[in-house]
Amino acid sequence: MNTPYYLIDEAALRRNLEILRGVRERTGCKILLAQKAFSMFAVYPIIAEYLDGATASGLFEARLAAEELQGENHVFSAAYRAEDTPELARLCDHVVFNSCAQLRAYAPQVLAAGKQAGLRINPECSTQEGHAIYDPCGEKSRLGVTRAQFDPEVLPLLSGLHFHTLCEQDSDALETTLDAVEARFGEFFPGLRWLNFGGGHHITRPGYDIPRLERCIDRIQQRYGLQVYLEPGEAVALNAGILRCTVLDIVENGGKIAISAYDAQSLEGYQIKGTAEYVTEGEVVRTFKAMVEKMFQGAETAKAKGALLITPEQVIVTTLGQTIKRFWHKTKLQVKRCHGKRLFVIGKHLIAESRFTVYIPV
Repeated sequence: MNTPYYLIDEAALRRNLEILRGVRERTGCKILLAQKAFSMFAVYPIIAEYLDGATASGLFEARLAAEELQGENHVFSAAYRAEDTPELARLCDHVVFNSCAQLRAYAPQVLAAGKQAGLRINPECSTQEGHAIYDPCGEKSRLGVTRAQFDPEVLPLLSGLHFHTLCEQDSDALETTLDAVEARFGEFFPGLRWLNFGGGHHITRPGYDIPRLERCIDRIQQRYGLQVYLEPGEAVALNAGILRCTVLDIVENGGKIAISAYDAQSLEGYQIKGTAEYVTEGEVVRTFKAMVEKMFQGAETAKAKGALLITPEQVIVTTLGQTIKRFWHKTKLQVKRCHGKRLFVIGKHLIAESRFTVYIPV
């Protein structure tokens, strides 16, 4: 088979989904696929056998869920355009807003369509070290309404509250966050119908504390009579497939340099699997810092601290096919960690050059 191509292990995918279905069945919570993390709609019929539906981060993902995945359809976006709201109200069961201002402006349309409106909250409880640029509870975060910003007068418009503060974390972080959510917003729970715990729960990772997660769910459902929602994304497809390609060339110049193409129009990129070393000095770091500085126009929150040098074991191309491109509408700068260090990983759309070289030590 010609590369690149996606290779999904259906058995591994179903193992993940069985774990998630077990949580649903034991607790009565509802679990939605977070499409911004995994939107391979070719396997949506399989996912539909196990989960309650999907959640979107905008209009195009909402359309994708409506067309390809049966079940509930939820959406959250940091801000909505007025012209998109009627279609979102038609497509989605829950529309979650990021501010009281947008809630007041557009929730009436949602309610008139017979759907439910929610509000994302910020419990101001950070459980992610070193992720200031990426942390929804970080300083000056644009995501969610703090208790000081929350206006109780919007409660008649609300069916539920939503928080999303985790990233690839265990349920101890959820438990800590839930304490803060209850302390700041618990007084409003009796008048609501649901509480959405968001995503970032690494439920299918070996060693994840599922009993603690279920205690968190039971605590809210039994204490307040609320329906709990979870929105895992990566956990659905964790270790269930790869994106495979052919390395174009490997050259020697003070170390091995693997060369692969990146085409901004075809959205072709790569992933490299191997051993990693974090460095903060040298030509590679200077080049990377200059790239990030240019890309984000000197923004203080996007200062690169170092670079990740990789010894490759496998190089995988990440190419989106024509059928998926129409649904791909968001770009990200992800922040990962390696040996306690803060690393920046460039997302697909963020490379300006059409071709580039990855520097890798021997």
